[in-house]
Amino acid sequence: MFAIDNHDVGWCRSDATPTWDEMTKLPYSFFGITADKAVEIWSEGIEACASFHPISGCLVSIHFSSLAEGGRRGAPGEVSRVLNGFIHAESKRQKMLDALIEPGHKGAIENSVSLLRVCDTLSLLACRAPEITPPDDAVHPLMQSGLKVKTANMDDLEISPWPFLEDSIKLRMPGLLLPGEYFADEKELAETLPLAEPIVFSSVLRRLPENAGTDPPRD
Repeated sequence: MFAIDNHDVGWCRSDATPTWDEMTKLPYSFFGITADKAVEIWSEGIEACASFHPISGCLVSIHFSSLAEGGRRGAPGEVSRVLNGFIHAESKRQKMLDALIEPGHKGAIENSVSLLRVCDTLSLLACRAPEITPPDDAVHPLMQSGLKVKTANMDDLEISPWPFLEDSIKLRMPGLLLPGEYFADEKELAETLPLAEPIVFSSVLRRLPENAGTDPPRD
């Protein structure tokens, strides 16, 4: 649970001082940052979780190594070099952390990594990350997890099977609301940041009916 809750703590400093993405005219998103910045953020999260417990550090290291593996496929040479270096360094770290984990706990690593991945994906869907959010009212499978998800009305997220005792759960996510839709350059974004207003975004997690249809998986 600690790893799930804290694996992205490396984003805190970056979120506090966002930088401008020339492609989108918005602050850099989770999906748009450079390989060097991603490695820096991932490493900070891994180190924070490893300082709590070697199991937490190992889970987060495996999680981010998996993201790096996916990111290097077909990537330009320099990006691939950076990600390969990260994967190699984390392989060494995982061996070091594994030696600190009690033998009786090692059997839970694989399932725990899967749970971290699923919770990470659900959090992005709850925040409506445009890069992975399916169209509203489309039922979409989360591959390798057995879950089906559906977004609806821009504030609901339905899942099946339903693992909770309550009929619905309200999620609250603190953030900042920047004035304006797009920013012409880094300077304009920096000038806008002091004007940002605190806001709490919300999403409701609900039960998806078991007989809801599933759309074919998207590439």
